Amino acid sequence: MDSAEKGKESGNAPDGSVVYKQRKGYFLECWVVGLFVVIALSITVAVGLLVGYLGPCSAFESESEALPNSSSPSEPQVITYPYVLLPRSIIPIHYSVQLQPYLIPNNFTFDGEVQIKIHCLQPTTNISLHINDLTIHPESVKLWDSNSSTEPSVKTTSRDELLQFYILHLDKSLKSHANYTVSMKFRGNLNNNLAGFYRSSYTDTSGKQQTIHYRGDEWEADIYNTTVKMSTYLLAFIVSDFSMRSTPSGEFRVWARSSVLDTADYALEIGPKILHFFQDYFGIPYPLPKTDMIALPDFNAGAMENWGLITYRESTMLFDRDVSSASNKQRVATVVSHELAHQWFGNLVTPKWWDDLWLNEGFASYVEYLGVKSVEKAWNMDQQFVLDEVQDVMELDSLKTSHPISVPVHHPDEINEIFDRISYGKGASIIRMMNHYLGEHNFRKGLTVGFLFTL
Repeated sequence: MDSAEKGKESGNAPDGSVVYKQRKGYFLECWVVGLFVVIALSITVAVGLLVGYLGPCSAFESESEALPNSSSPSEPQVITYPYVLLPRSIIPIHYSVQLQPYLIPNNFTFDGEVQIKIHCLQPTTNISLHINDLTIHPESVKLWDSNSSTEPSVKTTSRDELLQFYILHLDKSLKSHANYTVSMKFRGNLNNNLAGFYRSSYTDTSGKQQTIHYRGDEWEADIYNTTVKMSTYLLAFIVSDFSMRSTPSGEFRVWARSSVLDTADYALEIGPKILHFFQDYFGIPYPLPKTDMIALPDFNAGAMENWGLITYRESTMLFDRDVSSASNKQRVATVVSHELAHQWFGNLVTPKWWDDLWLNEGFASYVEYLGVKSVEKAWNMDQQFVLDEVQDVMELDSLKTSHPISVPVHHPDEINEIFDRISYGKGASIIRMMNHYLGEHNFRKGLTVGFLFTL
């Protein structure tokens, strides 16, 4: 002890002698302390034995039997789906799809027909397709090769409801490096779940719902050009009576209900400017001949980057200059910029699987600030990023419920779970850190080279 510590234990008597104070507390003999230690250890062992024998051990037993690749009951069990990806024995080359929706009360359905041209990479007797909430007409399922009359035919079909697969079982194997065509007819429901090909309605300014009239056999077909090569989840089609405004060239258009079309002017004003900014920033031209943006009164997400037809919730695309707030204006600008950024990150280049969703959303969440800054310089978007993204997600990421930005996805139902602030905000923060580490010039050059290399 030093002198300060000694002062706490002693003092001076009036006569100058040293008087030692008696310490307060309880004094125990060594054997008593040992007894307490033995009792504590005994209680710990007893509790462990009770938990082990009386706890629900059957749960471990049932999991170890049901789950694949189980090593021991004491290890964490993870359900894995090794075949969640479509087999790579064949690849699609071209889809030709026809859809006929029936907007009839009590019969909201649609008929469809598809022809899929496929290329066989290695011999196989199965053709697996993705399917969800569709009824296939079995007699319509065909396989043919226009160059041969002795090619395999479809023997039977089956469905894997868990993995959302529709499997064609052939009577003999496909040949490597040969092309085939699969065709079938199907029927689906125009559901009201805001998912897939769904139906929606709205009320006009007089408070009346849009009325559906049956037109008999007077059908008119809209025929679309062949799309660029893209992921199927980026395809969108809309049947509506919405109104439209466009740029003078007609290459950029906005759609909305007639009564609110005026409030789409701000999106039409900034959209083409941000699109051109990203073309210059990435050094890669926008590959489509047009861009449509549509505001939907009934929409599940805030927005969706469908290639060439970007869909928005009305609140994220429409801005009324007379009544909307400044924060609403910034919200519209950032969402429009985010979705236009996806035309490169996600659409032009798509991750192999959903494990790396953060690359899609992280990049779009970072460069959305750059896109808005290009059209609204007074907003200081680069400074807002620190508050809205970095500090916000750091608070969330400090919780025990946080997760890495790259998350394994073993089943289609798990995809929606990773669309969270970690994928968006933390992903964007890490990408911003990469920009600051590499420098703006090297960062942009790396992006451009990466795009070209991937394409």
